[in-house]
Amino acid sequence: MVKLVKENLKKITLSIGDGANDVNMIQEAHIGVGLYGEEGMRAVQASDFALVRFKGLWKLIFVHGKWSYIRISEMIMYFFYKNMVFTICQFYFSFFCGFSGTTIYDDYYITLYNLVFTAMPLVVRAIMEQDVYYKFPMKIREDLLGMPEEKPSPIREKQILKKYYPKLYYIGQKDTLFTYKNFFLWIWQGIIHGLFIFFFCMYYLGSDINNQYGYSSDIWLNSITLYSSIIMVNIYF
Repeated sequence: MVKLVKENLKKITLSIGDGANDVNMIQEAHIGVGLYGEEGMRAVQASDFALVRFKGLWKLIFVHGKWSYIRISEMIMYFFYKNMVFTICQFYFSFFCGFSGTTIYDDYYITLYNLVFTAMPLVVRAIMEQDVYYKFPMKIREDLLGMPEEKPSPIREKQILKKYYPKLYYIGQKDTLFTYKNFFLWIWQGIIHGLFIFFFCMYYLGSDINNQYGYSSDIWLNSITLYSSIIMVNIYF
């Protein structure tokens, strides 16, 4: 049955089982969940995720499903964007250097770009992005449920989101984030942003006098200005 749904309907499948008779079903599905039960460990050993109780399934789907889908999708597209902004400027510079192969960036700039300067936004986004948080302050719980103020209760937290559960997963079900349209939109933004940054730095500095000795800007002054601008745009964007 799982194979028929997966191949014919082209749906993402999830199977849950607690015994040896569920192993084939768990392995056939895209995501297999095994429950620790009295029928042995075969289901748990064959699964991708293991749960002690069935009630933990909603948090597994919510945290490792919805949140992870959003985080991974945005992280991948942002990664392509920031590298497009960085490399497209070198392409634009090739028209100014006569296609001689001269680089606009120092070797250290290229090495540290992904390793240091733009790594933190990716890490923060991939770890801390939460579009919907399943824990609410007591005041919000009291307003929504009409209950007197008491100590926080996980049951009340679930009650608030319970009626919204089917609507929370449409992002992944409809595949609204990681699409060709969004991917090429991020690439296009990287090309346009790199275009503005490059020509702004090149023509703003130009041949104007930039120091007290009367020297005009050179390639390395343009390079550090361009590099700093790209980093600030990446962090802000």
